[in-house]
Amino acid sequence: MSEVFITIGSGLAIVLGLVHLASTKAALRGAKDLSSDDFRMIVMQWLGLGYLLLFLGGVPLALVRFGAFAGTCADVVGISTLVLTAILAVTAFVAYRPTKVAIGRVVPYIFLVIALFFALGTFL
Repeated sequence: MSEVFITIGSGLAIVLGLVHLASTKAALRGAKDLSSDDFRMIVMQWLGLGYLLLFLGGVPLALVRFGAFAGTCADVVGISTLVLTAILAVTAFVAYRPTKVAIGRVVPYIFLVIALFFALGTFL
């Protein structure tokens, strides 16, 4: 049963990462008033979070898929993905709280759901 929770959490993280990467151009459209160096830094951070989410979902999913999600490996990967996702959720709550953009108000809850699935998959 824990593999099912890990797979769902991983799938949500991968989908969120793909959406994050696909929306790069639209999300950064309003950041044209920045200097070129600042704009490059924002682009790098935006893309970096998208790739992080792909990695965050891909590693546990690969371990489940190849039957290696067991024992100490499962504990290390499960707890580390849980902690990282919880940190992302807290950061998103703090960063997106003042925003009026609807997606900004949804993302922190998506991180919480992903963290919940990783917690269920790790500790059940």
